[in-house]
Amino acid sequence: MKKRNIWDTLVWVAIIVFLVWIILKLTGVIQSPVLVELIPYISGAYVVGRVFQKLETTLNDVETIKTEVKEIDKRLMSLEIKNDLKKKK
Repeated sequence: MKKRNIWDTLVWVAIIVFLVWIILKLTGVIQSPVLVELIPYISGAYVVGRVFQKLETTLNDVETIKTEVKEIDKRLMSLEIKNDLKKKK
């Protein structure tokens, strides 16, 4: 099983805080000052930022894999050419 990253756990905590806040606000439990009103926006901003960071990491990994595949392809073609030359002799 894949080990969970602490940052992924924080994203889920932020989402849960946001959902709980919405439920409590809609039911009238929370009648709060402005500072508490900002909690869902802060949670949402964190989640969006983390998602973009994950996306950037994933795109960088894909680029690395593409580069490695191109290098492997070049090396394989070189070996095929050498093998063809040996067969012709």
